[in-house]
Amino acid sequence: MTGYRPLGRKQRTLLRRFGLILLLLVAFTLRVWNLNWDEGTHQHPDERYWSIVTEDLEWAGPIEYFSPDRSGMNPYNHQGTWVYGTLPLFATKAAAEFLESDSLISERFVSLADQVGINLIDEKVNPKNKAFNSGYEVQLVGRLLSALLDTGTVLLAYLLGKALFNRPSGFFSALLLTFTPLHLQYSHFHGAEIWATFFATAVILMSSHLYRSASSLPPNQTFLTNQTISASLFIGALTGMGAASKFTVAFVIIAPVVVLAVTWITKLRDSQQNRNGFFRANEAISLISITGLSAILSFRIFQPYAFDGLGKLSDDFLKDLDYLNAVNSGGDYPWVVQWVGRSPFFYPFKSIFWSGMGPALSIIVCIGLGLAIREVLRKANYLLLAPLCFVILMFMVVSQQFNPLNRYLLPIYPTVIVFAGYGIFRLLTYGINNFRSRGFVGASGKSAITASGLLLCFSVLWGVGFINGVYNSSHPRIEASIWIHENIPEGSNLTSQLWDDRLPIRTNEFAPIQYEYTELDLFRPDNWIAPETGISKTDLLISQLNSTDYIIESSNRIYDSVKRMPAEYPVTTAYYRKLFAGDLGYRLVASFENSPSIFGLDLPTLDVEETFSVYDHPTVSIWEKTSDWDAQAARKSLNPYTASIAPNLEPKLGLWNALLLESSASENLLNGPTFTDRFSQKGLSGSLSWLWWFLWIQLAAFLVLPWSLTLFSSLKDNGYGLSKVIGFISTGLLVWLAVSWNFVNFTKGTCAICLLALGVLGGWNGYRNRKRLFQLATAHRKMWFVTELIFIGIFFLVLMLRYMNPDLWDSYSGGEKPMELGYLTAIGRTSELPPYDPWFAGGVMNYYYFGWFLLSVPMLTLGILPEVAFQLGIATFVALAAISVWTFATNLFAIGRRENSYLLIHPKTPLFFGLFAISIFGIFGTFDAIRQHHDRLRSVNSWNSLNDWPIIGPVIEFLGGLWAWINGSSIQPFDWWGPSRVNTGNFDITEFPFFTFLFGDLHPHLMGLPIFLLVLCLGYTYVLTCMEGKQKKTRGLAAMIGATVGVARMTNTWDFPTLALISILALMVGAYSYPNVQTLPRKHFLTGEPIIWTAFGASTSLSFLVSGGGLEVALCALITIIGFTAIICKPHFRYRILIFLRHLLIAIATHLILIIPFVRSNQTFNLGLHGSEWVSPFSDFIAHWGLFLFIAGAYFVTLSAERQSSLKQHLLLLAATIGTILLGATVGWSFATCITWLGASSYFIMTEARTSKRNIARLTALFLYAFGFMVLAGPEIITINNDVARMNTVFKFWLQGWTLLSVASAIAAWEIWLHVKKRAMHGRTTRRFTQKRIFITCSSCILIIGLVYPLSSISPRLNNRFSTEIRGLNGLEYLEKEPTIVRNDNGADAEPSIIQLGEDLGIIRWLRGSVKGSPTIVEWTGDSYDWNGRISIHTGLPTVLGWSSHQRQQRLGYQNMISQRKLDVQRLYQVADSDFVTEFFLTYGVKYLIVGTQEKRFGNEDALRSFQTHPGLNLIFDDDNGKVYLADLNILWALQETSEEARSKQLTDG
Repeated sequence: MTGYRPLGRKQRTLLRRFGLILLLLVAFTLRVWNLNWDEGTHQHPDERYWSIVTEDLEWAGPIEYFSPDRSGMNPYNHQGTWVYGTLPLFATKAAAEFLESDSLISERFVSLADQVGINLIDEKVNPKNKAFNSGYEVQLVGRLLSALLDTGTVLLAYLLGKALFNRPSGFFSALLLTFTPLHLQYSHFHGAEIWATFFATAVILMSSHLYRSASSLPPNQTFLTNQTISASLFIGALTGMGAASKFTVAFVIIAPVVVLAVTWITKLRDSQQNRNGFFRANEAISLISITGLSAILSFRIFQPYAFDGLGKLSDDFLKDLDYLNAVNSGGDYPWVVQWVGRSPFFYPFKSIFWSGMGPALSIIVCIGLGLAIREVLRKANYLLLAPLCFVILMFMVVSQQFNPLNRYLLPIYPTVIVFAGYGIFRLLTYGINNFRSRGFVGASGKSAITASGLLLCFSVLWGVGFINGVYNSSHPRIEASIWIHENIPEGSNLTSQLWDDRLPIRTNEFAPIQYEYTELDLFRPDNWIAPETGISKTDLLISQLNSTDYIIESSNRIYDSVKRMPAEYPVTTAYYRKLFAGDLGYRLVASFENSPSIFGLDLPTLDVEETFSVYDHPTVSIWEKTSDWDAQAARKSLNPYTASIAPNLEPKLGLWNALLLESSASENLLNGPTFTDRFSQKGLSGSLSWLWWFLWIQLAAFLVLPWSLTLFSSLKDNGYGLSKVIGFISTGLLVWLAVSWNFVNFTKGTCAICLLALGVLGGWNGYRNRKRLFQLATAHRKMWFVTELIFIGIFFLVLMLRYMNPDLWDSYSGGEKPMELGYLTAIGRTSELPPYDPWFAGGVMNYYYFGWFLLSVPMLTLGILPEVAFQLGIATFVALAAISVWTFATNLFAIGRRENSYLLIHPKTPLFFGLFAISIFGIFGTFDAIRQHHDRLRSVNSWNSLNDWPIIGPVIEFLGGLWAWINGSSIQPFDWWGPSRVNTGNFDITEFPFFTFLFGDLHPHLMGLPIFLLVLCLGYTYVLTCMEGKQKKTRGLAAMIGATVGVARMTNTWDFPTLALISILALMVGAYSYPNVQTLPRKHFLTGEPIIWTAFGASTSLSFLVSGGGLEVALCALITIIGFTAIICKPHFRYRILIFLRHLLIAIATHLILIIPFVRSNQTFNLGLHGSEWVSPFSDFIAHWGLFLFIAGAYFVTLSAERQSSLKQHLLLLAATIGTILLGATVGWSFATCITWLGASSYFIMTEARTSKRNIARLTALFLYAFGFMVLAGPEIITINNDVARMNTVFKFWLQGWTLLSVASAIAAWEIWLHVKKRAMHGRTTRRFTQKRIFITCSSCILIIGLVYPLSSISPRLNNRFSTEIRGLNGLEYLEKEPTIVRNDNGADAEPSIIQLGEDLGIIRWLRGSVKGSPTIVEWTGDSYDWNGRISIHTGLPTVLGWSSHQRQQRLGYQNMISQRKLDVQRLYQVADSDFVTEFFLTYGVKYLIVGTQEKRFGNEDALRSFQTHPGLNLIFDDDNGKVYLADLNILWALQETSEEARSKQLTDG
């Protein structure tokens, strides 16, 4: 018996080569399978254009070839545009002419090709006739060249896998690429994609050889060797040829650049002499330059007509680039509409997964990419960075386009599939090595072998299924053409689409049957009207359908596109919906479709793009007219009136759908419970609703307590108070994620389940840590008890204020309460997100509404009325903000007490300063209150002798007025409103927290306060936790920071920029504060990761730069710089940089998960900045910010006193003084003051950072001061573009400034007190004015000044209402007291109008109890801050138009729509026109017509009476004060048909 003899080296080599050749033959066979798949009918529109241009080309001599004007090879001389490369065009033309010739070689080649199944001979006509030529029929030659080149790409994939990894990886790569569906498809097309892919892969392969050549050089040898220079030249030539095939392939130049950069960096790092490193940099740049010049020269040769002269780009080429840029950015082109609503970043993944590669191969690619990154990190295989960077760059460039076509990504397919080959190799290797092991290792080894085998099989089957299903059958249009000839009689009228192919196809096989054609142009906007005839698109379509016999859709191109823009195509969308449902009078009689399939099973290809399906396997559908067709019925079902108000949108704006609801969402609004059923629940909605609400807050806080205490373990009290904020947000956040990502609808059940899920998570965490939690509760019980008392006290104090004045509208100073109540009610009534807009029927709410959503969760769950939940919401957000300040401050003070234990500070002292922090944040007012009291007293002053004296004069005036008041003189009442508009001469809103709380507007700026403060607390906790080196907790805190910033962005978007900067700073400071660890990660990992970050940052920043990004470019460039810094710095500092980058990535990821659903439905307009029109008057600025400026100044003086003065400090003080004077004289003293205090804060931050033992409280205060003064300085010089003057810019940023400065000032007061206490311990002094006395005096003055406004404003604010008799929490109860307002509707000289507001209460109550769902109503619309929109406000029902000025701000890009609605609504009530009433109701889908106080006030009596006689309106409610009419849709349509017939008859008679 002979033993087994292993194969020798030569035998193994022969076997490998044979296997590779066999694989290449299989690849080539698949690529030429049914090459003539469309049987010469030119079904690919791009191929058709290539054929037209090829036919036009005429060969030119060498001189003429480079002369664009004279060359017959220049496509621009024959056609107006050529957006492709010319290399494939010229090569195909040359190959076709050669094969078309009668030479022996060409004849033999064509004959041989035909014999092996490549259909180059048209045997149906004549066995000797070739099925191609070098003109219009050139596509077969182009396809053959594509097949050959793609087979070459398979070989390149093998070589690349071998070069990057090993031979088995190369073979697996070639195998997987052989069966890749997108490669198989585009090998059957004549075009540039396969050429571009071939050259790109060749460049990656040559770059790997360049890396090995450069990295293998001895340390002192130059980079510029013959081998590296020749490789660079060759890489450049290939790059130029690739760009001459498809211009975007030029991005592959990043591969050799990365190769040389990485080689230089590694040499520089390992070199002992930096001088050699810098020489290497010059050499690397020289090689890059050689590559670039070679690429330009190659591109100049093979795409000569991109140039006009030697180096100038031609105008034609630049126009083509502009055109491509317009298409790729979502320009107004019909074929771009298909991309509306498809996420640019995420859809490419989906397209690759289902159609480009298939699921199995996509999974293998992900495995391979992960293993490749691991190779870089653990084995320092930096060669892999070159292909990785190319993949990242190309993918990012394509995915950012509006139309991220799958074929645009084809050049990276071979590269990523090489990684897939490596992934399979590693899986099999792991499985084989552990196959015989026992236990888990053995099981995992067997699983790895099984998984790799299944993945390989499914990858192969997916490719085979594509060939079998698509190219093993006749083209669907050919099949449909045969069916048409056999089944549709001659002379029938068939439809065709202007933007699609007409059927039947005209070929020589069919007998000439004559049909009539009606051409449809359904890509026209639905509001289109023919300029010649005046006929609308809808009427034209109905007329065309009336005369046609068969509707033919030769693909899904039109009907799959227009449905993505229902706002622009409401009628067309309805047409296709009715057509497919069989409701239009046409029945589907035939359908033809080829889809990828194997073994009789169709392979899923979900939501594929048009270019994947329409060309080689479109779906053809044919409908036949039936006796059910009725033109009037069709017109009714399509509703042409909706088209009359449809906007024209560019596809790039189609995502937001003109801020209108999808048709399905609009239909869902008609169903649902009544208002009463939605919000009323016995036992919870009565007088104890406040108790249930309070228990909800406490329960939510209790459920998150187990993990929040763990997460905030670095704080003294473990962040107990923050659990209130986190719990309240978490309940709403879980519901938000479930509803906004379309998992469930917004219902009571959803809210209850999410609360239960939060409870399960908290219970599980609590049970695991029950002992520790019990210990914490025992240790901190007193502090927690005080925290609870403060939260409860503030909650009920604010609730008491609302109880004293619950009115939710005021005639003059009611603020935004009507909008807020309307939006809160609408959100509570909605079942989907985004919520509908109650002030713009059919529209979505385009506002930062998340705060109201948070309130709607307990409101809906507990069944609390919105007007009650409004009051509870104010108390909730105020209490949450206050407890956040308390937690932040007391924990800071606790650290200060611990660090200054020698001062014997009483344990309760930090608590008093915590109360001071709450006071200065939420109770104190501004100095403007004192100024106002001075003005009030001065108005009755009679002591005028010293009026002109400075300082003394005002004091005498004040004393004289005070004496007059004591003696009975009456003075004007205190203006509680004035300090909120402190800046004279402009529109600035200057609210501060106490005014906001007292005023009671449930606006985003109020709701955002606790979230803003939570981000501050999270950032502070993150830094402390980093200082302790707790990695797991810091990752959790980073995730929470990202999520909370997302919540802030959705609650009050104005807070986002500031909080984003604060968060990034916190992540940086925290990473910098990490302690030195004893054992750093392994060397390669610590070195490889920063290189990956650098490569990733450079690639993405370049991609964003190409795509026109702004902030994205800056962020990615910053990541690149930080990553590069990490490469060259010391290990411990490098480790800290990596921590920052990792945590930044975690924060961004969590932020995006929350924000994406919101951003996709929330459109912003005219973002940007411009110079402010004016600055804040300095006296007003001081009146508002004087307290903070004084405390900050005292703090800075205290810090200076702790340090010995030096010449440097004196010089800095002198420079600051001069700078302040210059800024004050040029820009403004308010700005100069902010910059000065900002500079002082920055100076002390740098001083403190250099100390060995950093004072955390001090650094926190200084950072808050720096941000606070920076925020205040901003509005003095810049303003947001879409603001009204700078009203909201000042409003929002000043409120942020108050939040930051109040916390900073509380800490500063604590620091000053510590300083005074330290000085007092040094010994007694005989001086009268000791620091302690000065501190007490100043503190007393601060308290007095801060409390003047609260004490002066509460009473006048509470009495500023219709009736002081009403007390309670119901914000609508004031209407029962018959309140009135007076308006000069007819001018100041005419008799004023008296409006009885309570007359509408009956209508409101009836609608609440009787109307199901949220159908559209119509009521009078007019000025904002009037009694307009009151029905939608109090019922949540969407009205045609509410406060128009607010809608203009929120829908800035759609002003015409708002103007049209306003005109139409006012005409409805002012003109008695029955036909217009009918059209109005059909246009806007109105179901209920309101006639109440405002309609009687502004409407015409004849118009109001005409509603009673209108046949289509039924009076369903009448209480003498108001009426409600119900529209009968059937009668309205009958009336409209009669009116149209009468109008047509009149025109005919005329």
